[in-house]
Amino acid sequence: MRLPFLTVIFVTCALAQAPSPGSTVRSPEIHADGKVTFRLYAPKATEVSMRGEWMPGTDRAPLVKDESGVWSVTLGPLRADLYGYSLQVDGVTIIDPRNPAVKLGATSSTTSLVDIPGEAAAFHTVRNVPHGTVHIHYYMSKATGSMRRVHVYTPPGYEMDAKAKYPVLYLLHGSGDTDAE
Repeated sequence: MRLPFLTVIFVTCALAQAPSPGSTVRSPEIHADGKVTFRLYAPKATEVSMRGEWMPGTDRAPLVKDESGVWSVTLGPLRADLYGYSLQVDGVTIIDPRNPAVKLGATSSTTSLVDIPGEAAAFHTVRNVPHGTVHIHYYMSKATGSMRRVHVYTPPGYEMDAKAKYPVLYLLHGSGDTDAE
């Protein structure tokens, strides 16, 4: 039996849009009680663990695999703060592929971020208030003999009032970070 052309297109499109277990995984999931569930779809992995900045020493938390190939662990409750964490799959350290929040730095390319909301972390929460602008400038460093980059923040309205005087605050990134941080 020969199927009409449109039927074949419909069946092909329907199959292509079926979500895989990996595309529906939510990680990290922050619960109201401050606990956090971390998940990873890795059906062929034999061992998955995670390491978070809140953990003492070199401790790692093992994740448990379910029948669909999703590994998970629920930790906490964690106090309000911004934490870095990474996953380890069969001995290889990776970022959380379902979490777009990552720490960018010279030595932190495998660090994802989880932001636990609360009073103690309110200072870095994005709010609906006027925001300034971050400008990126490049300059030749006499000390290093190389091109360097600097980020300069100007407050809202800065460009409108050329005569106003503003205080200056210089922030230097820590070891392993970049000027973007």
